[in-house]
Amino acid sequence: MSQAHDPFLSHTSSASDSDEHDHSPPPDFYKSIGRTRSRRRRNFFTAISVGYCLITGWIMGLATSYAFKILVPEPDIFHPDTLAKGINLCDCGDNVKDALRRGCVYDTLSTSWLPPFCRDPELTAKFDKSGDDPNGEWSYYADQEGTYRLSVDEIALLGKIGGHFWASRY
Repeated sequence: MSQAHDPFLSHTSSASDSDEHDHSPPPDFYKSIGRTRSRRRRNFFTAISVGYCLITGWIMGLATSYAFKILVPEPDIFHPDTLAKGINLCDCGDNVKDALRRGCVYDTLSTSWLPPFCRDPELTAKFDKSGDDPNGEWSYYADQEGTYRLSVDEIALLGKIGGHFWASRY
């Protein structure tokens, strides 16, 4: 009967037919598949974890560097307040007496006391001759109405008393 209905089957004994058609896997087959799937799953989660850690580390590094730049300004000799105390190269002290003791000179362009190496005398001289007076000087006054005129030397000493001076808007 097997010949009429199963033309493609081999004509061997019934015992060998059952052996050929027995496609059951070896006893450890399902265990090995489970181990392979488990290993793949573990590798997948390890890769995801490593990627997550790398991305998180990168973001944290950017945030830290940004916060550092905000909280700790970069030192700039042209902005002495950014330099650490005692490192300010153009520091002339807290008053006129300190400035004179340190050999500083009053600079009209910066309206402050500066050491000679921190100022540009030629540029300051040009500034001093570009004022609105007929001879090119600047007019400085002790009062807002402009009734009492001050010299540059008098302005330089205003630091002793914490005084103010006025000048034209020009």
